[in-house]
Amino acid sequence: TLATRVKDATGLDIVVINPQLIPDILVLLVAANKTAHVQRTGKMKTDTMATELLYQLSPATNIAGALKLFGASSVPDPGSIFVGIFDPAPGDLHTLRSVISGQVAGFSSDTFASSLDTAALSHVYKADFSTMTQREMLGHIATKLAVKQLG
Repeated sequence: TLATRVKDATGLDIVVINPQLIPDILVLLVAANKTAHVQRTGKMKTDTMATELLYQLSPATNIAGALKLFGASSVPDPGSIFVGIFDPAPGDLHTLRSVISGQVAGFSSDTFASSLDTAALSHVYKADFSTMTQREMLGHIATKLAVKQLG
């Protein structure tokens, strides 16, 4: 996978995410917060922070399915990916850019909207997002992620 090739080439602890299922930075923040929490409490369901983040992005509890769906290997046209660096140090972005070709773009609503696959997102979260506002959609997704496996 791209993540493995980049890790092998750079030694960086990274995650490569399918951007087609990430409608907003809020979704990444909820999953990242939950990942940090389960790591601190020793309740991770997977072996690494990268795979745990991909797992936490999914509303389902199937680990293999979450990794396949939210990992960049599922992107049919890898022209757009999200790459996250865990515990970054100065110079890590430069190192990453030396291995991955392409443009670095900041997070903005345009960044998310240009890659989003609303039909796939609706299928994953079992909701008709065409009838919801952006705010309602984000609330629905963030809530599903936040309450996964509570209880």
